[in-house]
Amino acid sequence: MFQAFANSAGGEYSDLGMSTTPLQRNYLEELRKIFFHQFTARSWLRLQEHLLELELPWQSRESDSKARFVERSLRETPDDEIIRIARWYVANHASTDEIDDSLEWLKSEGKQILSDITRREVLEAVEGRPLAGRVEIAKLLSLAGASLPRYHGFTSVVQDGSELYTENVSFAFYGQSSPRTPLSNKQFLKDCGFLDWVDSRAVRLLEALVHPSFREGADQAEWVNLLSPILKPDGYTFQQRETISGRALFQLVRKIEGVAGRPKNLIFASIGFKPELGFADAINNDVVVLEHAESCLIYDRNLSDSGLLWSDLVAWWAELNDLDPASPQTRKLLGTRLQSSLHYPHEKLLFDTYFKEYVPKLKERLPALIPQVYLHYDPKTLKELQGRKRIPRQRMDFLLLLEHGARIVLEIDGRQHYADESGKASPEKYAEMVRADRNLTLAGYDVYRFGVHDFPNKGAEGMIVDFFRRLFARHGIA
Repeated sequence: MFQAFANSAGGEYSDLGMSTTPLQRNYLEELRKIFFHQFTARSWLRLQEHLLELELPWQSRESDSKARFVERSLRETPDDEIIRIARWYVANHASTDEIDDSLEWLKSEGKQILSDITRREVLEAVEGRPLAGRVEIAKLLSLAGASLPRYHGFTSVVQDGSELYTENVSFAFYGQSSPRTPLSNKQFLKDCGFLDWVDSRAVRLLEALVHPSFREGADQAEWVNLLSPILKPDGYTFQQRETISGRALFQLVRKIEGVAGRPKNLIFASIGFKPELGFADAINNDVVVLEHAESCLIYDRNLSDSGLLWSDLVAWWAELNDLDPASPQTRKLLGTRLQSSLHYPHEKLLFDTYFKEYVPKLKERLPALIPQVYLHYDPKTLKELQGRKRIPRQRMDFLLLLEHGARIVLEIDGRQHYADESGKASPEKYAEMVRADRNLTLAGYDVYRFGVHDFPNKGAEGMIVDFFRRLFARHGIA
């Protein structure tokens, strides 16, 4: 591996492997070219002072010109040192856009999260609209760290109100009016390089498009609503983080990526005897209940990119029981069946508060809160184990399956989670619990724990509502 390079900003970039791709090699060479121009622009004295700042022990030779010395030294400098120099510029607020871009391309291995498809849809969406709102277009680009595109000859971009044109400025030398050619937003952003920008620069432009300096009120809301559906497939969502002079400031946030792969055979709401499972098709991992089928539910439909919504679960339940999916009675019957798998008052309080508070607010977009979900499955009962240790964490108290593979585990910890049968604190049980949490987190799950003592007080419902409000905000669910 490359050595971890210095980053006073807190480890923003991960290490890069020695087996760099050809694309990564290009960006490393691009950094060398940038440094060559920066170093050779200095006098010999200033260059030596700068090398001391950078802690670079380069040695010149008698036959070296300044350009030869810098070119040879950069070529002989290992890649990890080139990255360290770039990070020094960032940490000391002396970096250029080219350095920042090259570092990001190295980090992403030349891949764009905001895909070419998404970027082209953005271009189509903004066509015919006042791109910069009520200010100069150059100011909009400056927020993205970009500048007006350069054209051949004396052609430049001019702005008249909210309209963009190209004109040949050489006419002004002869006191003549220059003919203007209308410039579409789509072509203008293409000329700026929007399709090829690193993600961070594209994100800054999109944030600038809804910045309160350019538009506010209904106009700002219209642009947020225009761009949000386009950016959603790539995991980005607008979130209001603060205000400026009472006006909303939006940040474009990428949702947390969850577990890879799609859930299959969701076994949940267990009651009564432990179900005995088998495979109807072991190759396709199709599960069948051999005995005690009435003691659990199995959701075996493919999940969409939206995760598992309450409306999806109701539709499945209605088909399973030949009921009307639009009937409130169907929803009530499913809710009653799910609640029957909950054995403790605090579990029921969380379950009831969730639906009471968020069904009216989110309606068809409400994620399903799934109780008593099997995560691991040990086919043996405690009696049949005969001393063999049981697989830990067989069931989760609650599970939410959200967009982009996000899986949220909710656990309510009573004494049995950290104490032995006598009620004495057990370091072994606690270690087993946190070990299971670590494994789940590393697999991509988010685990949130509640203490059972949070629930008897009068503020428990408010605590539950506030938790889900913040959780939904974190995952871009408005």
